[in-house]
Amino acid sequence: MSELEAVTQAIPSRRIGDPEDIAGAAVFLASDLSRDVNGEALVIDGGDTHTE
Repeated sequence: MSELEAVTQAIPSRRIGDPEDIAGAAVFLASDLSRDVNGEALVIDGGDTHTE
């Protein structure tokens, strides 16, 4: 198993994110839908920070 495959298998979504994953969050934050969002950290990592 390659290092990239090992890293990918360790991420709950089982894939490396791409620019479109971040684009959706950026559009949300730039829109009026996020007008009441203040001081939050929006983590877009496929669940990687929630692994054991």
